[in-house]
Amino acid sequence: MLIKHGAIYLLSRIIPGLVAFTSLVVYTRLLTPDEYGAYILVITTMALVQVNLFSWLDLSLLRILPAHHADPRPLLSTVLGLFLLLVGAITALALLVWLLIPDPVLRKLLLLGIPILWVHAWLELNLKLCQSSLMPIRYGILLMFRSVATLGLGVALVLHGLGEYGPLVGFLVGSALACVATLLWQWRGIRPRIDWRLARELAVYGIPLTGSIALVFIIDSADRFLLARFLGSHAVGVYSAAYDLAAQSLQVLMMAVNLAAYPLAIRAYEAGGIPAALEQLRQNGNLLFAIAIPAAAGMIVLTEPIAGVLLGESYREAARTILPWIAVAVFVAGLKVFFFDMAFQLSKRSLPMMWSVAAGAVINVLLNLWWIPTHGLVGAAAATVSSYVVALAICIAIGRRFIPITPDFGQLFRILLSVAVMVLAVSAVPARVDPLGLAMQISVGMLAYGLAATALDVLGMRSRWLGRPGKGSATAEDRPPTPAGSGPRRS
Repeated sequence: MLIKHGAIYLLSRIIPGLVAFTSLVVYTRLLTPDEYGAYILVITTMALVQVNLFSWLDLSLLRILPAHHADPRPLLSTVLGLFLLLVGAITALALLVWLLIPDPVLRKLLLLGIPILWVHAWLELNLKLCQSSLMPIRYGILLMFRSVATLGLGVALVLHGLGEYGPLVGFLVGSALACVATLLWQWRGIRPRIDWRLARELAVYGIPLTGSIALVFIIDSADRFLLARFLGSHAVGVYSAAYDLAAQSLQVLMMAVNLAAYPLAIRAYEAGGIPAALEQLRQNGNLLFAIAIPAAAGMIVLTEPIAGVLLGESYREAARTILPWIAVAVFVAGLKVFFFDMAFQLSKRSLPMMWSVAAGAVINVLLNLWWIPTHGLVGAAAATVSSYVVALAICIAIGRRFIPITPDFGQLFRILLSVAVMVLAVSAVPARVDPLGLAMQISVGMLAYGLAATALDVLGMRSRWLGRPGKGSATAEDRPPTPAGSGPRRS
């Protein structure tokens, strides 16, 4: 089930990822770095508000819904009631702020940002509902529809002269259209009715976890606000283009694995406790490493052609400098969030998880304040890497008290050997900074990694082809048990 659902989620993330790549390529050619930086700052601010005010509800639904599989309606009614309550309170506060702000530009951005917040928060809630209910196809349809609609509308509006407002309006309308589908699919017959006992259960789990997510967001985004403070929106634009290039490739791959792996780990923990969870986590980790490590290594080795082919001319020089740093930062962040953080999430110990992220956030802000004035964009990237490494180390140390998550070092060693073969093969291909040259290098790297991984029996691929289960493979015999009557819904 892990590999099957992982493949579906990978497809559902790859297509939006390709759309996001396309939007990055297009916007870095249609928008100046100042316009792109302004767009990024608005989207980042709205995402920060969503994380702080709504994500506790999303994450609680994802974790708690499997325990209510027999009758989910009371939980869904409570979630819907709480969501509408939050929307009403935030809208009232935003209108008050709008009346008090004298700046016409900020007033216009606020009027646009609040509806963006509504649709973004609602769609994120529904994506978590699809993930928890093991409905990867619906998840993919919602994500792909939003991505395609957002890009098409955004580019059309930019071409009509709206500048940075074009992508913002496109995001709003594209997300709103996807939200219409959720009302027909997910909430038919559900009425908002708050059960305060369930609301308390959601809050006790989700609110401390929101603190951790918000702190992660600080690590991920503080550099952009501080770059704007020290170097201006132009620096934010060129830095964000490189950062998004890494995030929209490597992070998308890691997230695709997690979307399939997270619900399976929860069900394993609910059915068989820590031993069953550790076995499922071992399988999850093997798949995560097998995909993420070669992707990160490939991005580092191919920095020059990736920046030269995919980004506009004004963005390339900065990307060549900071892309390797960002690739490492995204990989370390994904390793923490998608693997080692499971010790806290499965055991519902969300408060202790905050300590590791808090330390990383403080270090990130301090290093950015120190290094951005002296080292510019490289200082911001190095600060992000350092803060994630510290957060990961503290996360592993604390998390072992609850669930002692350990990678499968045998599989990890085989993956690293396969990646080494891949790097040597890519390095042997003549470097060409054009689409055909980049495609050739990527193809050679994928082929070399695939052959090496098969020869070394990564994920038990060679053993399965030979008709016998191999170490590290996810066979029917080593899957955790599922409780009677809790068969997953599929769509």
